[in-house]
This record gives sequence, C-alpha cells and structure tokens, in this order.
Amino acid sequence: MGRPRINPAPDLLPETQRFSDLIDELGFSRREFALRLGMSPSGLGTLFQRGAPLSVVLAKAVECEFGVRHQWLLTGQEPKWRNAQTGLKPSEQWLLQMLGRVSRLSRVTQVELPLNLAVSFFQQELLKFQQDLVAYQLGRHAVMRELFDWQQNIALWLRGDWRDLQQEVSYQSNLEMEADIAASGLERRSLQRQWQTARYYFMDITVMEETQRPSLEAVELGIEIDMAWIDARRQQLHSRWYILRDLVQQCLQDDESGWLSVE
Repeated sequence: MGRPRINPAPDLLPETQRFSDLIDELGFSRREFALRLGMSPSGLGTLFQRGAPLSVVLAKAVECEFGVRHQWLLTGQEPKWRNAQTGLKPSEQWLLQMLGRVSRLSRVTQVELPLNLAVSFFQQELLKFQQDLVAYQLGRHAVMRELFDWQQNIALWLRGDWRDLQQEVSYQSNLEMEADIAASGLERRSLQRQWQTARYYFMDITVMEETQRPSLEAVELGIEIDMAWIDARRQQLHSRWYILRDLVQQCLQDDESGWLSVE
C-alpha cells in the first residue's frame, strides 16, 4: 500500500508544487525527505504551509542528494534528471554509485567521508607547496620540515577535532545510537546535530573565502549545527594554515636568502 499523500496548499507556486510532486514520486514522507537533506521536518513543512518559493540553495541540495536538476525544480526546464556520471572516471562513477545506496544519515556519510576528503584537500595543498619549493631548489629548506609535520599530523588533528566535538553532546555510545532506529527525539536530534556540525566543519575548513562557506546554507535549510564551535575551530586551524602558507610564499619570494635556512 502506497504512502498517504498530504495534499499541499492549493496556491503553491509552480516550483514548490514540482518539489511536492517530486517527494511523492520518490516515495518519501516529508519527514523522511527532510532528514535525507539534513533539514528539520518542521522547516520543510513550513515551506508548504506558507506556500513559500523554493530557494536556490534548497533546490541545489535536492540535486546533490537525488540527482534532480535544480533548474528543473526552479523553472521546469528539462531535462529533469542530471546525468551525474558524464565525463567521470570509473573510480568517480563507483563513488557516486556507492553513495547512492545510502538510505539514511549515518556517521560514515556525515562524518567519515567529509573528514577524509578534508584530509585529502590539505594533503594535496601541502604537496603543491613542496613541489614549488623543490622547483626553486629549496627542497632542503627548513620550512619543508613544517610541511612534513602537517602531512603526518593533519588526519590526527582533524580526528582530534571530531573527538572534541563528541564530548560536547552527551548521549549513549555511537554504535548503540546507530543501531537504535527508535531512539528518542532528543537523542536523535543531538546525534544529527553533532554529525551535521562535523560535516559542515570539515567542509568549511577547505574553503578559505568567508562568503563561500558551505555552513552558510544551514540556516536557510533549517539544519541544526553548532556554528560557534565551527567558527572557533575553523579559525584556529586556518590561523596555523595561513602562517605556513605565508612562510612558503616568503621563501619563494626571497632571492638567494632561502638557501640560508638550509639545515
């Protein structure tokens, strides 16, 4: 038996009506759909109750999660579905296929994947710094030691941030929570808030421009995160990162003085 359909208000805007129809087409309740996007169910419900227009941020979030083009949601422009695998390498296609199998939020998708991608981002940036120094014949410069230290420890530092975050919200153990589908509302909200805070933190630290931070969408999407925690930890990490970056740039700008720091 199919899910009972909740009829939206009769005066929905075209884009909001398409959004409502899409939820029905995918076979989700509005609560399930909201949770897949990391939204609060009440936030999604308010959209339909008020007959509000669909935002670009929300439309793009739907595209990322379900493959429905945000242009179709907002304007009706065909095609409806995005061919996400066009031009991708086999390994990238595999990753998208595996992510598509995830049916609910989990620590893997909300914490582990963003954490590992953040580690990969910094490792790539560190490698670029090293290559630049070697190209300028500064491969034995003392700053290389700082780069190696970052390479060896960035994963440990970010996992330390995750452990610190876990200490700020008390609930039963992670394994128990992930296995307990019937967890109480308070515990479930605490868990999701923790996961979402971690997810946005690991995304935010890879973006240096303040106005481009992914966490800025959380308010509009009604996603519960600890923004103060994200701001403080991001600032701490970026302060250290900028010092390292400036050291490398200074070495590259110096003429022969860079050789003086060879050890």
